[in-house]
Amino acid sequence: DIAESYSSDVAAVKRTFTLTNDPHFTLGVLRLLQRPGVSLSKGDAFEIFISAVHLDHPSVARQILETYKIRVTKRTGGNTFLHSLIGMSYDYPNMESRISFALSLSPNKNRLFWNIGYLDEAGMTALQAAAFLPAEKCPASPGAFSTVLEHFNEPMYLNAQLKGSRKKQYTGYTALHLAVSCANIHAVMSLINTPGIEANLRSSQGETPLDICVDMIQQCQTEREAFSPRSPQGHRTRNRSNACMIILDILLNAEDEGRIAKYSTVLLRRTEYEVTVLDTTKGNLQGVALSGKSALVSCSPIYEQC
Repeated sequence: DIAESYSSDVAAVKRTFTLTNDPHFTLGVLRLLQRPGVSLSKGDAFEIFISAVHLDHPSVARQILETYKIRVTKRTGGNTFLHSLIGMSYDYPNMESRISFALSLSPNKNRLFWNIGYLDEAGMTALQAAAFLPAEKCPASPGAFSTVLEHFNEPMYLNAQLKGSRKKQYTGYTALHLAVSCANIHAVMSLINTPGIEANLRSSQGETPLDICVDMIQQCQTEREAFSPRSPQGHRTRNRSNACMIILDILLNAEDEGRIAKYSTVLLRRTEYEVTVLDTTKGNLQGVALSGKSALVSCSPIYEQC
């Protein structure tokens, strides 16, 4: 039935999106908003567009986009709708199709890449937002990240750094820095294996991704001593420590840029979970490598994992 209230029509259209995936039905219900005398506001058009994208109705979303000239970079609460889709993959599976559709909406890739959201008051790129998904909280994050990376895999996108005050924690972070900082193994592996990645870029605090990884391992070691292994915190720390050790091996064994030629510490593995960090600048060492038995081995001119 056609309601007399325009707002009821808008609500009915949104409700329909939750009830069916039949594109003929969902496209047909738009006629409620296209009958004579009805003028859909830009705000309502944008809300219907967002609802259609979130609920995976691409045909409806595209028709609304073209009819009402929706700006794909319009912000809600400071974030674009692409950022909201990436964020939704924390909690919802199968977001890849929505993200892929969103990335197809603009022929200008830059419009959908730069400053889609904020982290510590700095504008995040799409790749940085996708890399910053904690894997333990988001079963869909590998697929979400892979979808974004496939679209933005050129060096200018891979190596983009967060801008902001030098005093801010994340200033200068790349997507790889952020992936390491939240122990996102899949994102780290994908980035390291993408041609054009620069794995030794430094943040405003002089940190490389490997610096961040080592700091996290040390922090985990401290927490493992402070919490019972059977406690929830101890369990989370153990899982995070395991992930960091895997990431450490990925970074150390990466071809070319992943090696620690520019790194200023020695990493000495004592056990499966323990790494000792020694400052080499004081000892003026030329090259040291990790070994399975924790022996220091000369490996000039760069450091490698033996």
